[in-house]
Amino acid sequence: LLEEGKTLRTGCLNVGGRLLKLSQEGVITYVSPVLQELTELKPGDAVTEQQLWTVAKLLTQALEMAAGLRPADPLLERLSTPEAGAPFEPAPSGTKVCFSGGVAECIRADHHWLQFGDLGPVLGRCIRQSRFHDRYLLGRETIRATVIGAGCHSTRLSGSTVFTRGVDLPLKNLPVAVLTEQEQEVLPAVISQKQR
Repeated sequence: LLEEGKTLRTGCLNVGGRLLKLSQEGVITYVSPVLQELTELKPGDAVTEQQLWTVAKLLTQALEMAAGLRPADPLLERLSTPEAGAPFEPAPSGTKVCFSGGVAECIRADHHWLQFGDLGPVLGRCIRQSRFHDRYLLGRETIRATVIGAGCHSTRLSGSTVFTRGVDLPLKNLPVAVLTEQEQEVLPAVISQKQR
């Protein structure tokens, strides 16, 4: 939750296209443990777009709860990741929501429901037609896939993904400091103060 460029709080929900994977023929190849008590669908099942819509609707309702667009119920807590720390607090009503990643691309444009081999196209369409219909923003610069790990603020680099000299990878537990424009002007002093 951001307000005037400042982070007020964070949280992460297990909501995304890759929670359910499909073959090109529409046969389920994977169901995340997160969904196993929310749907009877299982690997090996041949599914229809309508069956996926039922799952997407549940995930969209959890997003609506997180955004303060629907009263919270146990579904929100069930889909909150333990890495989020404190219990997930819904955003104040009237908050604009920004989507990024693969599902955001599916909110922006219609794709065939089997195009990416996951729930993404159906979930994107469901979000677009939900209570978010006039409250969401799509980033101008987005990443292709956020995955749950990025939502939990976990990023890993390895020697197979980047080229470096004189740096042992992976780098772990690097501190992050968010600076205002004024702080950037006096960067060395601010970094020193934020490291304490």
